[in-house]
Amino acid sequence: SYYLSSPFNFLVLLFEKENLHVFFHLLVILKLSLAASNFSYFLNKRFESDKKIFVVILSVGYALSQYSIAQSSNIMWLDGVYMLPLMLAAVYELIEKRVTWKLSITVGLSILFNWYTGGINCLFTIIWFLFELALRQIEYSETERKIRLKELFILFVKYGVSMALGVFLSAALSQTSFS
Repeated sequence: SYYLSSPFNFLVLLFEKENLHVFFHLLVILKLSLAASNFSYFLNKRFESDKKIFVVILSVGYALSQYSIAQSSNIMWLDGVYMLPLMLAAVYELIEKRVTWKLSITVGLSILFNWYTGGINCLFTIIWFLFELALRQIEYSETERKIRLKELFILFVKYGVSMALGVFLSAALSQTSFS
């Protein structure tokens, strides 16, 4: 049932058995389009730039990356591709604005849509969280860094709690939807 929990799978009801290949192609197009738009959202949230053409080029490049094209024959793995940018944007908002609920919800949904790619996305957010923190630390002088150790610890705790809540959310949702 985990492999069938993608939010787009209900669209199969609109197609006759003879046209399942059309449904398959439509699903790939929808998921890759959503990956491009979600990556565009992430880029606009993270890197406030006036150069919108670069956002478009990078977003399309992300959606049409080698992994996405290789997995287009196995569409269940594409759920992780369109969820990752939302998770990275949520990590950024956790660090910048101390907003924790967005990370919990995106983690829960990513795991719910496909537990395997959701788990990989969760592992990648650990790397991204550390990367974002390292960027913040580089920006501070040495005296400011000493002052911010408490703040750093609080961010680690908030990140851990948000991730755990997301995992618990996915478990609760999967129990109610698949029981």
